[in-house]
Amino acid sequence: MKEEIRKLLDSNITGYRIFKETGIQESTISRLRSEKKELGSLSLDTALKLHAFYEEHKNDIKPPQA
Repeated sequence: MKEEIRKLLDSNITGYRIFKETGIQESTISRLRSEKKELGSLSLDTALKLHAFYEEHKNDIKPPQA
């Protein structure tokens, strides 16, 4: 699960889109992306929401463009 969440956070999907579909605050997503907040410190509820989002959109998830 952790690997899939990291792929989502490292993807081209915007924090705003994740927020709109999961209800997880953009600031939380931003802190996870910048690694100021560790994935291991997520609540189970937040981790499950991010994983469900990943599963629903995994065919759309692409690495960020350099």
